[in-house]
This record gives sequence, C-alpha cells and structure tokens, in this order.
Amino acid sequence: MRVRPPSLPIILIMALIPGAGVYAQSFSGTVRGTATDSSGAILPNVKVTLINESTGESRTQPTSDLGTYTFPQVAPGLYRLEGEAHGFKKFVPPHITVELQQEAADDLAMQVGEVSESIEVAGEVPLLQPRENG
Repeated sequence: MRVRPPSLPIILIMALIPGAGVYAQSFSGTVRGTATDSSGAILPNVKVTLINESTGESRTQPTSDLGTYTFPQVAPGLYRLEGEAHGFKKFVPPHITVELQQEAADDLAMQVGEVSESIEVAGEVPLLQPRENG
C-alpha cells in the first residue's frame, strides 16, 4: 500500500491554523464606568478624560445617554481619570491600574458645584501609624 503525501492546499491550511490564536490575543485592557450625581441619577454628556500617568497621553469622550463610558484598547499602566460636567465639580477618583486583558471599572460620583472646584478621592494608607505613649 502506497501513502500519498498531502496536497499543497491542505499543507497551507494547516500552517495557518496555529497562527490564528496569536491574532486573537489582546495586548490591552478596558476602562469603563458610569457617571452619576449625588442622588444616584445617571449623568449623560459628562466629559471623561483618561490620562496615562507615565506618558501624559490622554483620551476624552462624553458619557452616553445612559451615563456610561468605555475606553477600549488601553495600554497597560497607571492612569488618572477625570470627569467634568456643567454645574458639577470636577471629579478625580484614585488612580486606575490597567492590566492586560482586564477591565478596570471606575464610576464617577459627581457633586453639584462649579467646574473650577474639584473633588479628589484618595484611598491611600498612611506609611506611619501614630502611637500614643503611656
């Protein structure tokens, strides 16, 4: 019995199949959230800016009619998020870390006030804990 070698089209198809998975991988993450006011009502058209802390590169977009925003294909790294809307204080939540193929969610809780005012939220732990002697 004689074994016939595979034809050229079959060899080409088999060569391309293992490489298909390489293009499906993502080398970025996503940042998304919702903008609301102090009563929890959604806020459309909030100007949301995502700023890369190491490069200074920024991307800006408004929230949707449902108050949501999404920044797809964000390079991994440390980012700052800012929310601005007429009649509300500028909102700056703590820094966001974007990781490969991960979604970072950060909601913007806007407070009534002037845009010139800003609310910065910090969630850091102090390095030293005071201790009483006694």
